[in-house]
Amino acid sequence: MARRGRQRKRRSNAGKVSVDSFADLAFLLIIFFLVAATLIKTRGFMAELPSGDPAEDDPGERQPTIALMEEGLQWNGTETDLVEIRGRLAEMDLPNQVEARRVIILESVPSVEYERYFQVWSAIAVAGGIVALKDDD
Repeated sequence: MARRGRQRKRRSNAGKVSVDSFADLAFLLIIFFLVAATLIKTRGFMAELPSGDPAEDDPGERQPTIALMEEGLQWNGTETDLVEIRGRLAEMDLPNQVEARRVIILESVPSVEYERYFQVWSAIAVAGGIVALKDDD
């Protein structure tokens, strides 16, 4: 009878697999693949990016800027009015320019009335310009 007890014990342990070392094995495999993998070098190209500093731009190549101030308008930093802005936009012959030369930068202080903002915007659009809004964050 003692013999049967041993056989039953062996049979109950015969189907079990020890999983204690699986975590260690997985960790070692991860390290192996990290070390053995070849690292791919990506090829790039050199690009010369603009500085973004408006002082370095050529004044002749600069896009016109219209600033809506609380009490008036400015064209490239010079005080002006809406009639003069319309005249300058007409002189530029914007519909016959390439798209990059048709861009007019429009900047505004937050307290400007919507009516003046709309008048300047529509003057640029009627002259054939493309409005670019300047956002200072």
